[in-house]
Amino acid sequence: IDMERIAAAAQEKYGIEIQVYGFDVGSGNSESKDFRDMPYYWEKGSFDLGKGGYAQLESKLKKAKLIIGDVHDTVKKIYEKHDLAPIGFVSFDLGFYFNTKDALKIFNTDDKNMLPRVLCYFDDVMGDGTYHNDFTGELLAIKEFNDDHGDEKIAKVNGFSGNRIIKSSWNEGIYALHNFKHKDYTRFSGT
Repeated sequence: IDMERIAAAAQEKYGIEIQVYGFDVGSGNSESKDFRDMPYYWEKGSFDLGKGGYAQLESKLKKAKLIIGDVHDTVKKIYEKHDLAPIGFVSFDLGFYFNTKDALKIFNTDDKNMLPRVLCYFDDVMGDGTYHNDFTGELLAIKEFNDDHGDEKIAKVNGFSGNRIIKSSWNEGIYALHNFKHKDYTRFSGT
């Protein structure tokens, strides 16, 4: 709902159309597969939309589309089922390592389907340092994505917190996918 509101404001200000898609399993956290999912931090069933939750949420949306199902399956089919504008921003709020790894497959597409640099927000890379680490959760999924993709890398946006008016721990979750092979990656974008 908030992303739809922000997209509408950006559309009005910049005169471009922005599409918003939300992915959710609909039934809350699944059973974790192993320690990389951080079962000590995420409880099975948490974040369940509840009975009628999907319909209630969808009724509040004006333009955004909800895609319900396991992200392992739904993200692979997004380009088949929807006429998407090029991706410019993705918010990852999956917590689990395996779900994040599956969601990152949204970038396994032709360059025409995304901008050369895609801002990303990872909600679950910060917090209590005893829980969030480079060997579990979203941080491990990012590391493995980078290891597996020679011409695409996900990196923190350096200096983001210092340039923001609003100071928040959420600033630590801002990253960018750099698609070095994209035909427009080296095109001058101005400063």
